[in-house]
Amino acid sequence: MKEKIELAVPRVLFAHKFSADEYHAVLPAYENRVEIACVTSGGFTLARGNTIIEAREGDVICNDYRLPLKIDACEPHSHHTFCVESELIEKYIGKIPLRTRSREVFGVCLRLTDEIIRIHTLDPGDVLRTSGLALRLVGELLPGTGGDVSSGDMFYVQKAKNYIYEHMDEPVVQRTVAGQLGISPEYLCDVFKRAEGRSLIKYANTIKLEHIRDLMETKGLTLEKASALCGYGDPNYVSRLYRKYFNEKITDFKRKP
Repeated sequence: MKEKIELAVPRVLFAHKFSADEYHAVLPAYENRVEIACVTSGGFTLARGNTIIEAREGDVICNDYRLPLKIDACEPHSHHTFCVESELIEKYIGKIPLRTRSREVFGVCLRLTDEIIRIHTLDPGDVLRTSGLALRLVGELLPGTGGDVSSGDMFYVQKAKNYIYEHMDEPVVQRTVAGQLGISPEYLCDVFKRAEGRSLIKYANTIKLEHIRDLMETKGLTLEKASALCGYGDPNYVSRLYRKYFNEKITDFKRKP
């Protein structure tokens, strides 16, 4: 049995542009994995369980790998795609439709996908930028959460998350994030906590601490170096904060063999 690999941030397994005159395959089920594809020409049939859909040009496909997915393409088609793996993905499993058909969403997702492909091709080790873009794209596909958080408020919540991932190497200041979104810090604080059940700063700290742990385990970085890459100037503060959040010592994490 293979050892389970725990990933703090999404790791891109592949990212490319694909085209074929004909294609038939069955993708097996995996844990903590999502593949997103933007169909740029032609089409194909997808079958998962009792669900069968036709994917056409302009659709965004999200395979969350809960069940095997059968693909049948009997005509020339092309799509731009990437696949990420991370335990952070788990909370999104089952929430994103297999097919999203929206011109606006497709345009945003295609631009983000092409940027992920570009970065991953040039520098496969650039996990920081590709993970941020991947999570941003997942956020674009998530439907509204309902309840007491409107779709308009969720727009600000998602944009705030995007800002955190795109500025991982900087301190997160709520007033700065709110200023980038054009809303007040108080309003951002309120909608973020209602949507996520925790404050913006606690969310940012959690993401950053998990990334620091990942850098120490996978890259062999010291706590001081990993902390600096995530916008923290004091590794001792990071150590105390990690213990407070996770009830364990971050210094116990070393590079895995």
